[in-house]
Amino acid sequence: MKKIVTASLLCGTLLLTGCTESADNKEYTRTEQQAKNYTLAKDFMMYQVKYKSFTIYIEESQKQIEKTIASYVKKEGFNEEGYDKEGYDRRGYNRNGFDREGYDPDGFNRLGINKEGTTHEGKPSHFRAPYDRYGYDAAGYDEDGYDRYGYNRQGFNEDGFNKEGDYKDTSEESIQAYNKREWDEISKEEQFQHALYFPLVQNWMKKQPKLQEQYYEQGVHPFSESAYHLNLLYNTQPALFDDLLPFIRIEAVAQFQPNHLNKHDQKIRLEAEDGTMITLIQDDALLPKYLERKWSTLESVKEGQTITLDTEEGVSVTYEVVQVTDLAPTEQIYIDVARQAIQQSKGKWAEAQYRFDEAFYKAVDAEEKEIALNQVVLNQLKKEREKSWPKNYLHDSNEEIEVFNEEAREQLITQLMHDVSGYDLMKKELK
Repeated sequence: MKKIVTASLLCGTLLLTGCTESADNKEYTRTEQQAKNYTLAKDFMMYQVKYKSFTIYIEESQKQIEKTIASYVKKEGFNEEGYDKEGYDRRGYNRNGFDREGYDPDGFNRLGINKEGTTHEGKPSHFRAPYDRYGYDAAGYDEDGYDRYGYNRQGFNEDGFNKEGDYKDTSEESIQAYNKREWDEISKEEQFQHALYFPLVQNWMKKQPKLQEQYYEQGVHPFSESAYHLNLLYNTQPALFDDLLPFIRIEAVAQFQPNHLNKHDQKIRLEAEDGTMITLIQDDALLPKYLERKWSTLESVKEGQTITLDTEEGVSVTYEVVQVTDLAPTEQIYIDVARQAIQQSKGKWAEAQYRFDEAFYKAVDAEEKEIALNQVVLNQLKKEREKSWPKNYLHDSNEEIEVFNEEAREQLITQLMHDVSGYDLMKKELK
C-alpha cells in the first residue's frame, strides 16, 4: 500500500520532526522535498502471504522456521551447531579446535607442538618415554589421557562433551539442546523484528560479498535464510550484526526524506587510552544520566581536546575528542524521528521507544513490496511490548514506575549512541 505524499502529510504516520501546521514552518527554509509514504493495509501480509491475525502468523512462522532449519541440516550435512557426523565444522576443525591431523589453526597440537616437533618458541619438544616428540604414547594419548583430537578414552573432552556434543552425564542436555531457545523464550516482537530485518540484511549481503565473508568468519554457517533463522533460534547472531542492523535501521527510516532543520545536530566521538570509543549526540536532552552534569563541557568541546568523564560505574576515564561533526542527513532524520517520539510520549520513555520502533516498522513496510502491515498488527505489537511495563505505566506515577522509566530512558539514549556509532563504522566498511 504505497503512495507518494508531501512531508506535511507524513507527520501523522511517521512522527517526523519538521512537520507542523503552525507558523514554525518558517524555520524550515530548505526546499520542501517529496517524501514516500504509505497507508496501512487492510490485510496483514508477510512475504506475499496473507494472515488473518498476528498470532496465526507467529505460529505459522515458527513451524516454517523449524521446517526450514531441519531441511537445511539434512541437505548440508552439518548440524545446527555447524558440525558434521564426524564432529568437524566446514573449516575442518572439531569442537576442540583441532583438524583431522590434530592441529589447531596455528599448526600446533593440544600440547603446543607443531608438525616439526617444536614449541611455539621454536624449541624442540622434550617428552620422556613412553611419549613421542609430539607428547603421545603408542595408543595415541598424552599424559593427561587425551588424544590428539582432544578426547579421552571414553570419548569426552575436558569439558565433558563428546564429538556429538552430548555430555558425559546423560541426565544433562547436549550442547545443541542447551543452546537452543524454546519459542516461549523468544518474544513475538523479537520474532517479528527478525523477519522484518531479513530482506534488508539479505539485500546488503548480496551487494557486499565481504559482509558474507565476515558473517561466515564469525558464525558456523555461510549466510542464507536458513542460517539467519538459526541465529534466532540458537541466539548465535554474529558480531557483524552489531553494526549492520543499526545501519539498516537508519537507512530505512531515512528513506522518507522530510524537511531538514536549518540547525543540524552534531556528534562527538571520544576515544580512551585503551581504545574504547563512545559517540554522543551533542544535545543535553539526549545524554545518558551519568553525563548530564558534564553538559557545559561537552557543549563546546573541540577536536583534539582531552576531557575526563565518569563512567556509569563512577570510574574517571580520560578521553580524546577525535571528532566533532554534523550528523549525516540520514543520521539527522533518525535522531529527529527519535526526538519526536520522545516529545509525543510526554515523559514516558518506554512509550517513546515503542513509537520509535514502530516508525522503523512502517519504514520497512513502505519499502518492501512483499510486506503489508495493518493497524491490527501494530496494536498487537504494542500490547506485546506493554506486557513488560509496570501496571498503569502510561497513566500513573509511583516509585516502581519512576525507576522503570529512568531505565527505559537510558536504554533508548544508549541505543541512539550505539546506532549512530555503528552507522559510522558500517559506512566505512561498505566503501
